[in-house]
Amino acid sequence: MSIHYNMDPISSLELFYDGEHHGVYRGDFIKNEKKRGLVLPPMLHEFLERFGYLSVNAGGLHAYRIFHPDDMAMIALSDGNGGEIRIIVIGSLRVIRQGTENEEEAFLVGVRPDTPDFQMAMGQEGENGGMDWWPTGRTLFGFLNMMFLSILGKSCSSYIFEEPSDIKAVLKHHKFDISQAQFTGDWATVHFNDESGEFIITEFDEDSGSIKCVRVAALGSGGEEAAENLTALSLDELDEIFGAEFYGNALHCDFERCLAIQAEIITRLEAAGTDEKEMLLHYKLKGRCLAELKRTDEADAQYAKMMEIAERHGSEDPKELADAYTTLGNYYFDIGRVEESDKLFDKELVLRRESAPDDCYHIGMIFADRAKRLEGDDSNLDRIIELCELALEEFGKDPRDSGCKYEIARMQQIRGNARRRKKELDKLK
Repeated sequence: MSIHYNMDPISSLELFYDGEHHGVYRGDFIKNEKKRGLVLPPMLHEFLERFGYLSVNAGGLHAYRIFHPDDMAMIALSDGNGGEIRIIVIGSLRVIRQGTENEEEAFLVGVRPDTPDFQMAMGQEGENGGMDWWPTGRTLFGFLNMMFLSILGKSCSSYIFEEPSDIKAVLKHHKFDISQAQFTGDWATVHFNDESGEFIITEFDEDSGSIKCVRVAALGSGGEEAAENLTALSLDELDEIFGAEFYGNALHCDFERCLAIQAEIITRLEAAGTDEKEMLLHYKLKGRCLAELKRTDEADAQYAKMMEIAERHGSEDPKELADAYTTLGNYYFDIGRVEESDKLFDKELVLRRESAPDDCYHIGMIFADRAKRLEGDDSNLDRIIELCELALEEFGKDPRDSGCKYEIARMQQIRGNARRRKKELDKLK
């Protein structure tokens, strides 16, 4: 067995989230550094950039939340000796006030950037309306470690060993070198057995420095946010990460990664008995990923599920059915099944004219998309010109619409190119 000892919280979260990132845009750090002089400790910067929008930083009752850099503040307090103590207010904590059932109280979290180990502080509004601050005795490393351990406990099943004999036995089972887990001031240290896929947390008695408890937590072992191969990501997080890659990185999309995420989403939704109309989009997106990866047999199956659902509910939601015709028509065209593609576009045209005759943009796009796909094909110049004219007729019904206005210019360009090319070819005859 190979054990990684005394892991830093960033490395622990990398394992926990299986390499998935969803955090603050790098430019936001640069902006705050230039405009406000806000320079964050490197570990805090890295945490926010990689994991700022994931569950570890979701906050909520009895959970810390670190702010976006735009919402942080720099303050200076008197040290009582004529000097000052600088604090960056980086986050907050909400808890139920002791002795009450549901009365909340709020605290601010700060870090001292002028200390070598980045000491942490807590603040709360005082009786006089000002803020009272006090040291926590914890470093930034220990604070982020605590946030990691909190989300680990919520998301993965843990086994707790507190008896000395049990602690000794479990560490022996993992071939754990106890000399590697020395108390350095933090209440717990994190280790990972990469063979068994388990985190080993050693908790210390802060007076004696001896190990008083060992927790073992297996990745993907349960909890409402656990997910095989996409450990601890909630459905909302999976959707956000998928969108960031699929839409936000469209020009260089990693379709393998998107496929894995979408497959996980579908598995969970199907297991939960989600209404089939809500599944339609997910089948469509999975089909697109499979199509981009040239796995056409599997893409066919996903698109078949999409069409089956869309057609079953076509009378109550004709727009969804029309959109499904568009998706499948484009897919068939891309893989060379042009006749089937044309039949689907014809079905879409009939449906849209029946259900939304005034929707000139979407009706026009049926012709425009076909013209765009044929652009550059010298054997279809007449057809391209015809499609452009049909599209222009529809878009011309509402030229002030921003979408129609853009497409009018595009169709005029494509039609003009096709006409010029046709003249060039006629001269060569």
